[in-house]
Amino acid sequence: QIRSQIGEAAFRAQFLVCVKRCMLVFKREAAVERLVHFIATFTTFPHKEENGIDEELIVWLLSAIVPFTHAADKAPRFRACQIVSRVLGSLGEDADLPEELWDAIEAGMTPRL
Repeated sequence: QIRSQIGEAAFRAQFLVCVKRCMLVFKREAAVERLVHFIATFTTFPHKEENGIDEELIVWLLSAIVPFTHAADKAPRFRACQIVSRVLGSLGEDADLPEELWDAIEAGMTPRL
C-alpha cells in the first residue's frame, strides 16, 4: 500500500537506503539477521494485486546488491552475498530472471566459494 501512495521510484529509493544501512554491520547481530530475512521475504512474497511475485522488484534489488559482492570491505561483501543467497533461496522453481542478472550473480558469488 505504501508503494502505491508514494510511488514506485520513491519506495525503491527508500528501500535501498534501508538495505544499504544493514550492509554496514559485519557482526551477526539478531536485528540485522532479521532485516536480511525480511528483505528476502518481502521481495519474494506474492502480492495480491500482482498475482504472484514481483519479479521486477527482485531483478531491481539483485541488480543493486550484486555490485557489493566485489566490495573491498568485508561487511558489505558479506551482507550482499547473504541477501543474494536468501533471495535466490526464497524464489520458487518458476522464477524467471534475466540471463544478464544470472551472469552477474555468478561472477559475484563464484569468488566467495
